[in-house]
Amino acid sequence: MNVKTNQNLKTAEVSIDEPLMRVEEVAELLNVKPQTVYGWAATNYIPSIRIGMGTKKAAIRFERNAVLQWLEDRKRSGRLQRVQWSNN
Repeated sequence: MNVKTNQNLKTAEVSIDEPLMRVEEVAELLNVKPQTVYGWAATNYIPSIRIGMGTKKAAIRFERNAVLQWLEDRKRSGRLQRVQWSNN
């Protein structure tokens, strides 16, 4: 099932094949504090979905696959060769 959302006047496809994750679940997955995840979501550093608007605070949810892909995109590969250090 696909749902279209309007976030900051941008339309995005959201797949709801599995339940959305809460901030606390994402924080546990990434081994960071929930406040860090809130900050990342507020600055659009991590892909998130804002649910609700108006005078109440919007709920923030995450697609598990999007978070895992975001994490994979940030993974660095290690060096293939040893670095030579000079002792001067």
